[in-house]
Amino acid sequence: MKYEGIPKHITNRYSFTYFIENRSFSILHAHEELELVLIVNGDGKRIVGDNISRFEKSDLVLIGPMLPHQWQCDSKLNSEETFDGEAIVIQFKKDFLGEKFFNLYENKKLKQFLDNANRGCLLSGKSKDIISEIMIKMKTQDQTLRLYNLL
Repeated sequence: MKYEGIPKHITNRYSFTYFIENRSFSILHAHEELELVLIVNGDGKRIVGDNISRFEKSDLVLIGPMLPHQWQCDSKLNSEETFDGEAIVIQFKKDFLGEKFFNLYENKKLKQFLDNANRGCLLSGKSKDIISEIMIKMKTQDQTLRLYNLL
């Protein structure tokens, strides 16, 4: 398994990272950041912790810190020459808004939700639709607007 993290030149400047993953994302890895992954194009096998299941276009998953994970696209999207999968990925440390933010009474449920991500969370229903729409809209925004939308 490969350990990855947000590069230091990014963490020293930004509180989170947003990027489009359009190269093969099939290597098992882990990192200390939480990760929100929206599959824009692709289907195949997803490994998150000890769970192995299928994924498809529009899947939205929240992964907790140091939880091993990988997405392996089916061969029709992944050859030696090309890769046609795409994901939107947001990575952030649990305390990216400061240590006190998640300890506020108003954020009790949000803190519980992020704590539950230690095993991975597959989002569905209306919440998934709303979050997915926001993540797609973030493609064309600057870092400040992305932060507001992440909140």
